[in-house]
Amino acid sequence: MLLAFPAYFTLSKIWPVSPGHYYYPSRLLTPENKHIGQLAGWVLVWSNFFITGFFILPSSLAGGASFLHTVFPSVSSKTFTIGLLLFTFVVVWFGLRAVGWVEVVLAVLLLVAVGIIIAGGILHVQIDNLTPVIPKGVSSLLSTYAIVYTLGFGALLTIDIGGEIRDAHDSVDKAVLYGVSVDIVTAALVGIVVVGTTSYTQLEGQTLDLIAKEYLPPALVVVSGFGAVIAGLTTILAIITVVNRYIMAAADDGILPTWVGKQNKHGEPTIMLIVIYAGAIVASISDLPLSTIVSGYVFSQLLLVILVLFVGARLPNVYPEVFEHERVKESRLISPSVVRWSSICAILIMAVALTFLAISSQTAFGIFLLIAVIGVVIYVVRWWQAGKTILPTLEKGGFQD
Repeated sequence: MLLAFPAYFTLSKIWPVSPGHYYYPSRLLTPENKHIGQLAGWVLVWSNFFITGFFILPSSLAGGASFLHTVFPSVSSKTFTIGLLLFTFVVVWFGLRAVGWVEVVLAVLLLVAVGIIIAGGILHVQIDNLTPVIPKGVSSLLSTYAIVYTLGFGALLTIDIGGEIRDAHDSVDKAVLYGVSVDIVTAALVGIVVVGTTSYTQLEGQTLDLIAKEYLPPALVVVSGFGAVIAGLTTILAIITVVNRYIMAAADDGILPTWVGKQNKHGEPTIMLIVIYAGAIVASISDLPLSTIVSGYVFSQLLLVILVLFVGARLPNVYPEVFEHERVKESRLISPSVVRWSSICAILIMAVALTFLAISSQTAFGIFLLIAVIGVVIYVVRWWQAGKTILPTLEKGGFQD
């Protein structure tokens, strides 16, 4: 994730736009054939939208809903899941500003909860529990890396709201760097506590609640439960805010009908917001394994990053003028060579991790491929309907002064 930073830094400096994970590939990846870059960007944001709405939203709330069910046993976990989904729907409906304020409050509460879990757990880490380091072999380790990377992916999503942030040229890059750094450090500490306090043989399919019960007094165990609720809410609010922008951009480009991107007065896509939450509520009563859901989502997440990194790797050759831009030149750490080679190294690392994840999670990979193929079909149909020329705004992409 840190290797991805130079490319993200450069792009956010010269062209902060919403959503970056769609516009950067669709406008800049293949200027010699813009449809290739646009198709790649669309297929991945479509996959992200579909998997998010029908799988990730309800699964993100599973741990928190389960905790609330233990506190209020008369109410089922699925009922709590639907209730929490409806809460996030109301917040997102009122736009980015409302999401921002709620996220700040929830993030502070989440850091307090995680801090308590880490502080209590560090004192109970046993060296014996940290061995063997790779209990299930190298293949399992490499596939796990693909999932662990996504803990820093949330910060990279900042580029998807870059066009709506005040002073974005100077703030998006800092948000990405600080966000990724905090995510990595926090995840590492939680990881040490989890595997250091409990044997790995007991961890499969469990949540932090199991770990917290090992060393925290009953009054503080409740903190981990509420932490699960907060973590699910913050995850959903961030993801939905971004996915909405993917849909609006695709509608603006003509890949989706214009009515799909119709917005309410707060700037959110009314119809697709209802559709994605309806799908999430239906999915909340299904029993698809959590590991399959998470793995399927990882493919769309990290391939979005890889696509942006391909843009970064090509910047020095295709758009050399970028590095003469005043905002880029003022940073002594960013140069054409740094952007090119950091992007290439990050692509290789993520590609290896994703390959092993595909081998170890074939069902999830198959689901992702099926959704991606549907995305290709949608693009081809719309391209044909438009007389083989999507899209009126395609030529308008570029760097803003």
